Amino acid sequence: MARKREGAAYEYRRHYRNRKSQKLREIWKERRCEVHIAHASDNENNHQNNYPYTGTSSLNKNSWGETDAEYESVMNRKLHIEVEEPVSVTGILSGNYIVDLQYMLQEVMQLQYTHSVKCTFGKIEVSGEKNSYGLGLVREIELKCRACSKLFKVRTEDPKHEKSYINTAFVWGTLSSGGTFHQTKEVLQHLNISPMNYRQFSDIEENLQSLWKDTLWESMEKAGKEEHEIAKNKGNIDINNIASTTVYVDGGWSKRSYGHNYNASSGTPVIIGKETGKLLFLSVRNKYCSICARATNQQLQVREHLCWKNWNGSSAGMEADILVEGFNKSIEMHNLKHATFVGDGDSNVYCKLKERVTYGLEINKIEYSNHVIENYGKFLFELKKDNSINCSARNMLTSDKIKKLQQSLQKCIYSANGNVEKMNQFIANVPFHVFDDHATCDSSYCNVVGVTTNSKKARLFDTGLIYHLSGAVDNIMRKSYKLIKKETNNQAEAFMSVLCKFNCVKWEETAWKKFTNKEIGDEMIQFINGYHHKRSSIKDKRKPKKRQSKNVQLSNEYGPSAEECPLTGKEMESQISRILDSLNDKVAHMATVLVTVPWSNGIKLRIVLFIVPWSNGTR
Repeated sequence: MARKREGAAYEYRRHYRNRKSQKLREIWKERRCEVHIAHASDNENNHQNNYPYTGTSSLNKNSWGETDAEYESVMNRKLHIEVEEPVSVTGILSGNYIVDLQYMLQEVMQLQYTHSVKCTFGKIEVSGEKNSYGLGLVREIELKCRACSKLFKVRTEDPKHEKSYINTAFVWGTLSSGGTFHQTKEVLQHLNISPMNYRQFSDIEENLQSLWKDTLWESMEKAGKEEHEIAKNKGNIDINNIASTTVYVDGGWSKRSYGHNYNASSGTPVIIGKETGKLLFLSVRNKYCSICARATNQQLQVREHLCWKNWNGSSAGMEADILVEGFNKSIEMHNLKHATFVGDGDSNVYCKLKERVTYGLEINKIEYSNHVIENYGKFLFELKKDNSINCSARNMLTSDKIKKLQQSLQKCIYSANGNVEKMNQFIANVPFHVFDDHATCDSSYCNVVGVTTNSKKARLFDTGLIYHLSGAVDNIMRKSYKLIKKETNNQAEAFMSVLCKFNCVKWEETAWKKFTNKEIGDEMIQFINGYHHKRSSIKDKRKPKKRQSKNVQLSNEYGPSAEECPLTGKEMESQISRILDSLNDKVAHMATVLVTVPWSNGIKLRIVLFIVPWSNGTR
């Protein structure tokens, strides 16, 4: 069969060449006749005018059988050349496309080459676009031969792929950048690219979720093996081949609490290995499902669906619950015991771990030094805004002074080099160091030790500010045992910064904030100055309502009133020693006054009053 086809093709080509040669011979004969007629007329004129004979002779013919005159006539004949203009595709295709350029060029060139074997005069041109519904961002272009009108179909991506790379990459990029289907759909519309439908986007998203989940667990298992190997090499392993390691823990929520509003719908605490800096455990708690909530509000039966709700407790308790789960699964997943963890003091995680983890009595905590310094600054700013405190004391506490107090506290913590007693001395001296009294400073954090020229120590005592500052550093000195490692939560903060990209809160600027810093279009100007301008003028005429204060109840699970674990033996001894030293200092500043009070029957009663300075500056 193949030979018959090849023979037919050969006969077709031979027949075409013969026809072409025959046509060329006819044109050549016609031109030669014209040349002979011209020479005959010239000879006749020459004979009439008695010119010498110049007729053709067989001796003057060239190898082609032509005379020089015939050759010159043929060569000087002007040929008409027709240029074939390309067909425009302006009215055939519209919009822009995302194209696998290498594949599409190769496919079109291959089609042109293979088709030219059968159809020599045929040229492939764009005919239109086939209905590409269901292909997402991939398009199917129709090509047509101008000679034989045969149709071909070419896609903008290789259809041999099991999954579309373009569609998968589009959904992947949308989710990785924290975007949604509707946001990227609008971007594509501005680029004049036809977007995919939501159902296809959702299907690809579900496939990616399962892929990411499997990859996440594989990476966590691999990180656990690395942590175990490092701990084993350091000798931190027991007789059961269970290694002890240090981890960073932190929790994040889907919205800010601003110190009082702990009602986020989702929470995501993490456990990160200190040695590798890799994720060891991650889980999510959700207290809201839109399908369940809608059915409850409409008093309907909840249909079968993929429900993400897995938490009925408070938002503040999400962090402790997930971390307890992670610590309990550490032996099963990684053959590790998280004997020490680095965390903040905002929640009751430490107490819950002690109570509910199987090896809870072995767990120790290290405080984030940067978190302690941040809370110290928050306390000082609240102190500055407290109207119940002496005005002159608040005037001394400027923003620059608060920043210097935080910086000095950080230097003192780092300069102690793990010595708790030395750290407590350094921290207690921070207020005097910042207010230019360097009599008791140490050279490890101060460059002008002993200088008291511009000292404001007397004014600190006169205004009572020193007692407030001492109360603030007392809270830090109670945590000095947990600060000696000088640890930070940079690893956990790096993870939370990535998480906030998907929540569109916390550090990320909102779209409106970015938009207002740029030029806005006429539609937005009309929208702002139109309906909303009228609405604001109507709202101004209304009688303002009295704002009711909300009764915010602090939680014992998170925040300033979070439950704390009892002190260990060493911590208790350190605290007792510190409190006794503080009492001795107060006794040194104590004043005695002898008061004589008249009594009955002429008897006078003498009373000795001890005046002790209190934390609010009064006596």
